[in-house]
Amino acid sequence: MVDAILAFPKRGSDISEKIDSRPTGMRALILELLRKADKPVAAYWLIDSLRTRGKRVAPPTIYRALNALQRAGLAHKIESQSAFAACRHPEHAHQSQFLVCSQCGQAEELADHDFSMRMQASAEAKGFLPVHQIIEVIGLCAACIAQGARPDAD
Repeated sequence: MVDAILAFPKRGSDISEKIDSRPTGMRALILELLRKADKPVAAYWLIDSLRTRGKRVAPPTIYRALNALQRAGLAHKIESQSAFAACRHPEHAHQSQFLVCSQCGQAEELADHDFSMRMQASAEAKGFLPVHQIIEVIGLCAACIAQGARPDAD
């Protein structure tokens, strides 16, 4: 699967016909950085990472590339962190759900199609037309629990 994702120019070319954008070297590079990151990353982390590779880019360039990757189904925005992650299930179109660790920042992607369909149906039953689902469950991951982390009491 990783090879299919990192073969972005080929996959992106197929998708680009649907989203009116062409894959660029910058988008492929950003996708590679997202795939290699151990947790979701901010746009400014991407800018700093690109600088270490000798590339100078402005924030609008990064955000345009991230938006294109999201439209192509190759990246997700973790809203609660204002961070981005590569899609772990790019082989099919889906609405994702995320389990976000408040301790270490890890975000595990779930692709529960049945859950998405139930949310869609519930919304439509109320006369609401959903366009995009953002489902993030904030808590503690297994690794942080094993290290003795406890949920914050609010």
